Amino acid sequence: MVTIGSFLVIALMTGLGYVRGVTRLGIAFLALVLASVLAGPLYPLTGWAFKSAGIPKLLVPSLATLTTGILLFILLAVPALRWVKAKTGDQRPSWDAPLGAAAGTVWGLTLVLLTLTGLSTVGRLDRAMRVGTAESSIRAEARQKFEREAEAELRPLRRTMTAQRYETEKQKLVVESEESLFVDPAEVRKRAGEGTLDTFLVDLDHSPFEGVVEKVSPVTVNTEKILRDLTIVVGNPELFEKFRKHPTVSELMNDPHMLALSENTEIAQAVIQGRYRDLLDHPKMIEAVENKEVREKFSKVDIAEILEQIRGGKSGSRP
Repeated sequence: MVTIGSFLVIALMTGLGYVRGVTRLGIAFLALVLASVLAGPLYPLTGWAFKSAGIPKLLVPSLATLTTGILLFILLAVPALRWVKAKTGDQRPSWDAPLGAAAGTVWGLTLVLLTLTGLSTVGRLDRAMRVGTAESSIRAEARQKFEREAEAELRPLRRTMTAQRYETEKQKLVVESEESLFVDPAEVRKRAGEGTLDTFLVDLDHSPFEGVVEKVSPVTVNTEKILRDLTIVVGNPELFEKFRKHPTVSELMNDPHMLALSENTEIAQAVIQGRYRDLLDHPKMIEAVENKEVREKFSKVDIAEILEQIRGGKSGSRP
């Protein structure tokens, strides 16, 4: 459906370009470019609507920017086109229609790529969080089971051990069980449920536009995997401890902004309880993500490699 719909939009824009001509289409295209430039700083115009709808605050800027751009395009293009029509009427040179068709094709392709990129970004973010949270819940339940099994195994020896040794032996048995845990991808998919854009993402993967979208999208397949794995690691005490002690991560954690996050009790509770949606809404998290200095530091870190090392390179749990 993505491929068919995209080509229909391109064909429609080609026909519209032929009918309207390159002059009018050029004005509309300029309005689109100007709207794209202004959408960033003016995104609060529609941002309030997404906040009221319960969209995570961390995702609001991206969604609001796209919506504001569409709104600005309409506000800029409609008056300009009406003004041109009033000035020129129906008089058009011979070259206006064919050049309009060519311009319409380019504009249709641009519109398709912008739409696909926006939907892909939102869909991948949503899927990463759902899948990561689903696997985290499965691992949390398994850990509770392993703890009960470890307690049962150590119960005959409990009186001969100190409290410290008992906890050490118990954690050792739990870790050994967790290392051999296989998370069924089917169970992960079942718990994650089907997102609104999951079908779209599957169709996009099989469309001729997938390669271009992957290059320009802020959330690529690799980024989605990082978000998913990070959610899983943060939700598992043992994996998170390994992650925290990694040399590169330790250095990042000494950053003042990251220290402030680690010392925030609300964030700590949200992480422990797996309330990842709350993390996306927390002002301190948003402040850190939007901080240029923090982004530059993280851009130099191969977080994907670190997460792969922490998880032992296992891929059995991938949905």
